[in-house]
Amino acid sequence: MRTQGDRMVLLVEDDADDARVVELAFERSGFDAALRILKNAEEATAYVTGLGPFIDRSQFPLPSLILLDMNLPGRSGLQFVDWLRGREESRTIPVVAFTGMIDNDLIKKAFAAGVNSYIQKPADIAEMESSLRLVLKYWLVLSARPR
Repeated sequence: MRTQGDRMVLLVEDDADDARVVELAFERSGFDAALRILKNAEEATAYVTGLGPFIDRSQFPLPSLILLDMNLPGRSGLQFVDWLRGREESRTIPVVAFTGMIDNDLIKKAFAAGVNSYIQKPADIAEMESSLRLVLKYWLVLSARPR
C-alpha cells in the first residue's frame, strides 16, 4: 500500500471551469492526496520530464496518477499518452481519460495508446466527488503497480 507522501495526482485539463469543478470535488472528497493542474500536453510533458519550472523533483514528483482530458489544445491527450508510454520512467503511471467526450472510436484509440481507464466527467459536483473518490481509491490505494 502506498504512503501519503507519494499520492500526487496530475490533472491535465484546458478548460478552467472543468478544472475548478474537479479541484472542488477533489478537495471535498476527503482523499489525502495532492492535486496539480496543468493546462495542456506541453505543460504535462515538461512536468513528467522535470524540465523548466518542474526541475525540482522534491517539489514536483512523478505523479501517482494522471487524470487526462482527451480534447486538449495543441497535442491531444492521445498524443500525450503515446509519448508517456514510450518513456521508461513514466510507462507504469496510471492514466485515466477523464473527459466529456464519449465516442467509441476515441475510447478504442485511447486504450490502444495506453490509457488504463476511460471515464466521462460527470456534470454534477456531487457525482464528480463520488467518481473521483472511487478513481482515487482504486488507483492510489487498491491497485498495485511496479515502482
